[in-house]
Amino acid sequence: MEVKVLCDAETIEAVVENVSTSSRSGLNVPHMIGDLEKPVHLYDWKTFLAQLFITLRNI
Repeated sequence: MEVKVLCDAETIEAVVENVSTSSRSGLNVPHMIGDLEKPVHLYDWKTFLAQLFITLRNI
């Protein structure tokens, strides 16, 4: 099986550029950790969803 290299990024900025241009419709939007203008929000989904659902054991 042949693996094709789609990008050759040496910096994080190059990775951001490749992600930005990888979607024709603009759906891939990279966000940098530590960017004060566009912060990345992290959530504790397990705690949040526990309020709405019950845990099913052994599945």
